[in-house]
Amino acid sequence: VDGTPHQFFYGDNKEYCLHGFIDDATHQITGLYMCENECMHGYLEVTRQTFKNFGVPLALYADGSSIFFPKDKNVIIYNIEEQKEEFSLPCKSSYYIEVDEDKKLFVMADCEKISIVDLGNYSVKMEYIQEEDCMQAKKIAFNESGTLLACNTVNYNATEKVLILDIQKNECVCEMSLDNRDVGDVMFTDAEHLVIAWQSEAELDFNLESDRDTIVEFREARTGTVKWTKQMNDEWIDSFCLLEDKTAL
Repeated sequence: VDGTPHQFFYGDNKEYCLHGFIDDATHQITGLYMCENECMHGYLEVTRQTFKNFGVPLALYADGSSIFFPKDKNVIIYNIEEQKEEFSLPCKSSYYIEVDEDKKLFVMADCEKISIVDLGNYSVKMEYIQEEDCMQAKKIAFNESGTLLACNTVNYNATEKVLILDIQKNECVCEMSLDNRDVGDVMFTDAEHLVIAWQSEAELDFNLESDRDTIVEFREARTGTVKWTKQMNDEWIDSFCLLEDKTAL
């Protein structure tokens, strides 16, 4: 499997890419497709030709092209005034980024780890390694003092968790398992408490005519202890907003 860029056309100095499949045993060409650049579309077309005319191959041999083996992504912290890159953080797909209220801490969460960067000196302040079956982070929230971080994650079995990370102690102090629940939002109400809105997986039904109830829980952040709950009938909560005097959501 390969693509060959070349000036194929007489009088045209522009290069085009010929994508090709060749049977390694017989040297039989099983598919060819030309387009402007080497791309996934070209390879999918020669794959279609090969499958249709010759069947499914036992194996494919490809080079290290990023088309076949995507490179890791990077989250970039860029200084707009000085027009330069200040910090680069490698990440996987399905990442989530957030900055605390005072703009002192930056967090990036993906399927591998949760990284917290100190924006004062652009250094990694904390790094928490995710479990192997973590698929993505859905929600991130800092408390008002920037000492705790709540991160809502989901694994490949659709099981969700809310992790509470103590940034100063550099550790996870609480793990709230929310089996068979779909979390809508997570938000701190003060330094030590947070609210979580979730819907039971058994109740999930995206037919707009069906009833959908959401449970709102007020919890202690460090222990996960539920202080009170509120059921919202026929509602789905996407996000919270705390009033300035902190008397209501």
